[in-house]
Amino acid sequence: MMPVLQKLIIFGLFLFFILIACDYDQAAAPTLDKECDDVVVSYENGVEELMERTCAYSSCHVSGFSSGDYTTYESIVPFLDVIESRTVRAQDMPPNYAPDGKAKTLTADEIQLLDCWIAAGAPEN
Repeated sequence: MMPVLQKLIIFGLFLFFILIACDYDQAAAPTLDKECDDVVVSYENGVEELMERTCAYSSCHVSGFSSGDYTTYESIVPFLDVIESRTVRAQDMPPNYAPDGKAKTLTADEIQLLDCWIAAGAPEN
């Protein structure tokens, strides 16, 4: 039989290696080139057209859609946190299963446009 001290040392080493091996698998947030000083954006100056082209079309973010109506300024404002988290940060919107002819990704400039718009307080015009 092993002496108690040896068992404690082995157990301690086991715990030590388990603890240092653990890692919190959190994906790093994408880094954005947030140079908004040169970006003049408002809902009417860039965002509205982007939403119409990439988000607010039949069977997606329109009136009655469960995940938000992005067809007007008034209806999009309550979903700014979702747009920021899903479109700007996670970059998983628009979805890769968007219908043919619709964007399945946004360009870096389009993402920056949304990021700067939200950072500026989401001005309407």
